[in-house]
Amino acid sequence: MKEIDLSVIIPVYNTEKYIKRCIDSVITAVKKVNIKSEILIINDGSTDNSETIIKEYLNEYAELIKYYKKENAGLADTKNVGIKMANGKYLSFIDSDDYIDENFYLDSFKIIEKEKADMVICDWETICEDNNTTYIVEAKNGLYEDDFWGCIDVFIMPSSCNKIVKKELFNNLEFPKGLIYEDLATTLILFCRANKIKYINKPYYKYYLSKSSIMRSTFSEKNLQMIDIFDILFSRISLESKLSQDEKNKMLCMVYTRRFYESILEPIANLKLNDRIRFFKIIKRKIKRVNKVIKKNEYFLYEINSCGKLKYFFNNLLLFFIDKELSFFIALICRKNSYYKLFHIKYVSEVYFNKKEDRLHE
Repeated sequence: MKEIDLSVIIPVYNTEKYIKRCIDSVITAVKKVNIKSEILIINDGSTDNSETIIKEYLNEYAELIKYYKKENAGLADTKNVGIKMANGKYLSFIDSDDYIDENFYLDSFKIIEKEKADMVICDWETICEDNNTTYIVEAKNGLYEDDFWGCIDVFIMPSSCNKIVKKELFNNLEFPKGLIYEDLATTLILFCRANKIKYINKPYYKYYLSKSSIMRSTFSEKNLQMIDIFDILFSRISLESKLSQDEKNKMLCMVYTRRFYESILEPIANLKLNDRIRFFKIIKRKIKRVNKVIKKNEYFLYEINSCGKLKYFFNNLLLFFIDKELSFFIALICRKNSYYKLFHIKYVSEVYFNKKEDRLHE
């Protein structure tokens, strides 16, 4: 029996409106390339009509598609089940409400065969259901061939879906179960382990932003699971032997300062004052283990000092920010925000630590 080159893993949960488009796109893409493939559809306990639609494909594509249904346990667990089931040398993850370009695997495997790449990354196109607009997100943004630090520096796209990855990179590695942002704690480790990463400057992955996804995007306490993800990520990176400690510190700083601002600090800045105070209290409880690593990281200190004209303001602002465990927040905001927002965080911290509670009533 010929060795399987590619396993496409499609986690499914209540996507009856989109699953047919997804499966059709994957079938078209794998048929265009002369490799042995399998499509693994993992149903995470869907309660809609998804299973009925999937079963329509099983007879016609019995040799290509494998179907497995399990109890609902979340996206990370579903991906892990797919990895264990996969027989392919390379893995590709496709969310069941998204789809791919027909040339994604064709061009990727041309590169894999020619360059012996462990990972291939493509751009993606975001398609918004609410107003039918599209925009392209480049994975590159300055990433050049075999530029490892370029990959990390533009780690704005930790998604596992716009990548084809050699399966052996997942040895002793799983997506963290029960948490959102599961890709962040996993994809960066894959970057660490890969010997060669190649990039395709084409939006082959089609990310469909449905109306329900937009509605769920409201910031909540669940978003603070990003801190738990960083805790896992720091632990995992410490076990990777390929990089020196200095390289690990640099990597953690680059990812941390970017993702924390975008995923937590910026959304919190747009909330009402009482909500901001409530979230900062939760962050204070969660952040201690992570911050022990950050405070010893010389690259993080460099990020603070590279604030330029805001450096003086930052140093003075720390005097008002009583809790040292949260002091790194200021550095992140210094990098991207105005004096007004900096003052606003100062104000929140004063209220939080009961230094000037009467100001709430002004």
